[in-house]
Amino acid sequence: MQLLHRRAEEEAAAQVADAEHRSEKQAAEAQASEARYLEAERQKVALTARVASLEALKAQLEQQLRLEREVGDKELRSRQQAEQSP
Repeated sequence: MQLLHRRAEEEAAAQVADAEHRSEKQAAEAQASEARYLEAERQKVALTARVASLEALKAQLEQQLRLEREVGDKELRSRQQAEQSP
């Protein structure tokens, strides 16, 4: 009878140890998952900022190009008028 009782206690202890191990493993996995999520969010914010910066740069370059084209067109018209004038 004592032997059965001892085996039952050992089995219960083993089940508790297994449950604790699974719980610790799940907690570690949850922590790792949260860390991955936070890193992904940081990268998303950084990429969003880079995109905004590049879009602003693109707008500046497009504006500069428009101005340069306008200046070029004016210079061309001036030259053509000068050539046409006697």
